[in-house]
This record gives sequence, structure tokens and C-alpha cells, in this order.
Amino acid sequence: MSPIVSKSTVAPLLALAVSCCVATSAWAQAKYAPGAAFGPGRGDSGEAVSEQSAPNVASFGVASAPTGTEYGLDQWLVRLRQAARVPAYTGTYVVWSAPGLLASSRIWHASRGNMQVEQVDALSGTPRSTYRVTDWRGRQKVETFLFQRRLLRIKRGELLGGGGFPNLPGAQQGITPADYYDAQQAGQERVAGFMTDVVRFVPRDSLRYGYRVWSERRTGLAIKLQTLDERGRVLEQAAFSDLAFDAPVSVGALLRQMHQQRGWRVERAARVLTTAMAEGWQIGGPSGSSVPGFALQNCYRQPVQIQDEAAVPATAGSAQSDARGPVGAAADSGRRDIAARSHSFQCVFSDGLAAVSVFIDRYDPVRQGGGNTGELDSAVGATHLLVRRIGDTNWVAAAVGEVPLPTLRRFVTGVSRLR
Repeated sequence: MSPIVSKSTVAPLLALAVSCCVATSAWAQAKYAPGAAFGPGRGDSGEAVSEQSAPNVASFGVASAPTGTEYGLDQWLVRLRQAARVPAYTGTYVVWSAPGLLASSRIWHASRGNMQVEQVDALSGTPRSTYRVTDWRGRQKVETFLFQRRLLRIKRGELLGGGGFPNLPGAQQGITPADYYDAQQAGQERVAGFMTDVVRFVPRDSLRYGYRVWSERRTGLAIKLQTLDERGRVLEQAAFSDLAFDAPVSVGALLRQMHQQRGWRVERAARVLTTAMAEGWQIGGPSGSSVPGFALQNCYRQPVQIQDEAAVPATAGSAQSDARGPVGAAADSGRRDIAARSHSFQCVFSDGLAAVSVFIDRYDPVRQGGGNTGELDSAVGATHLLVRRIGDTNWVAAAVGEVPLPTLRRFVTGVSRLR
């Protein structure tokens, strides 16, 4: 008989997994925070920048895509990654993740040398501002201001692959995207007032999704992107509706704004680097992955927190009565039990484009809510979440990422206890 897993049993883990999805997915980083910096101030809408001008690419050394030259996959990824060095831009970013589910943000981005700073103000849902600072070592600090609660959440941690879009881990981490994707150029199109090169990244197997990217010709910035299923249908789309380069924003101005924290209640969450073996687990084979092409990047031990509705993205599934879907409802049902839980264990895997997080947490039969299946799954757009009890143990594994559901199943079934 399959081990029983219920929504109320794994509610804290579900909430944590969903809230971490954006941070651990390389493509989702671009969708929800492709870049930003000093804006009109927290809580103010400011004036949209309407004048469009050609970006000054000479100042940061990004060459335009050569006419008539076919880029290989690695060349395209490097070009997209270099876009993080654009000195400054601002725009409105809109994400479509399922029928009827839209989210928009106002973004400011600034860079200085190898440091990037961004501000993302949510224009839909619960009011919030998020600031992200990436230093020359690839370390990241994220501060989220939740206005209705006067709460500031501060997180520090290593980036999956040094930052930027897409998220390209170093060669020493075993990532070889060109072995699993092909690049196909598809002409040029105009998006948000700028000419773009269109490229499609086509997977070579059924374990990952494909992507179509509109890259601004002078800077390489991904102005629009789509996640595609095996038939080429759009699962998710994100794009700038307006965009201006060489905007009057700066790294220093944003950093000063981030430090305006007087009167805010502060919560700090720091992830501690660890290994699966040190925590008593094995995920996949000796290489650390049970899915071809996905290499282990890092493992963390971190506090478990139930996020409020500002931090938990809307989820699709079949339930539409709750604006955040079944995962949001499950999180609500488990809020009273969260104080009893202290830490969760997470490992991040990447193939260079897609990323998957595997969470492991305790299974508590006292909170079992009458579930009758060995698995729970939920989806919104291209993002899937799968939760499964680990054999007959008192542990639960959850996998979340922008990959097909069978890929997540290979991850969770590859989890085993060492002690």
C-alpha cells in the first residue's frame, strides 16, 4: 500500500517549497526579477519612463548579435547572461502563468562593475517591494518589504550559478546545457519598442521544457520569454510591456534606500551550506542526481517559515475558490503547526536552464488529514510541485521546478535515508 500523504500533513513544506520556487528556478529569476534598482520610493508608483532610447552598449562591452551568424547554445547563454551588465534600465514586467493568472511588477535595475542591484515593486496582489543585491562573488542578499505588516524579511545566500539570466553554473559543477538543448534562431521581432533576436532552446529529451527567448539586439537582455511543452505550446510567458535603457538609476541610490529600515519589524533567515550525506540522505546515485543532465549545485539547511500571501505565488491546480490554489489552501491549514517545526533541508539541481529544488522534512502522522494517495502534486503554468512520503519512514520529500511532472517524480523516488 502506498504511504499516505495529506495536504495538512505537509502544509509547511508545501508553502516553503512554493515560496522558494522563484528563487531556485533560473528562468523564474528573469520572470519575477530580471533586474531593477533605484525607483520612486517604497510604496510610490512614480512616473513611468516613456522616452525610449538606444542603450549605451559600449560602456559595458556587450556586442550586438552578428547578422547572418548562427550562435550555438553556449554563445546564446553567455550573451543573455551578459545582459546583467547593462548599466541601468527600468520597465514594467508582466507574467502570465495560467489562464486568468496575471502578475505585473515595476522594475529598476542598475549595475556597477560586477555588482548588480535591483528593485521590484509588485503592481498586483499584496503590496510589497523586493530588493536584490548580487556582489562580485555571486553572493546575494534579498530584502522584501511587506507594507501591510510593516515587516522586512532579509535573506542571504549563495546564488545557484553566480547570478544573472540565465543562471549559468560554473563548468566545475558538471553543467553542460549543450548536451541537452539545441539552439534554433527564429528571425527578429519588435517587442516593447525594441528589435530583438528570437531564439528557441529545444530540449533533446522529455525530461525538460523548451524555451523561446526574445533578446534585445544591442544588449542581449531577454525582453520576452516563453516556456514551451513538448508540442511547442506556451505554458508560461513573461515580457516587458514598456522598457527604457540608460535610466536615471544608480547602485548607490538603491543601496541607501534599502537601508531605510527604521520602524520596520525585521525577520532574518540565513541558509547554512551542508551536504546530503551530512544530513543523512542520498538523492539519486553517487553523482547526486537521478535525472540525466541535472547536477547537484548546493544543499542547505534553513528555517521553515509559512509565507503570507505576498510570498506564495498563485497556483493553478483544479481549485479556483482559493486565489492561491490548493497549495495556498494547504498552507493556511498548517499555519497553527508551524511553530513546532524548526528547519528544512533543501538541495538544488540544475541543467543550466531549468532548476529543481528537493526539500526533505519530517512527516507528522498526527496532522494527517485523511489523505488517500502516496503523492500530492500541484501546478501553475510551467512550475510543478510534487510531494511524496519517503518509503515507510517519517519523512516527506518535495520537489519543485519548471520541469515536467515525471522529472520531479524521478527526483523524489531517488531520495533514500542513510541513517
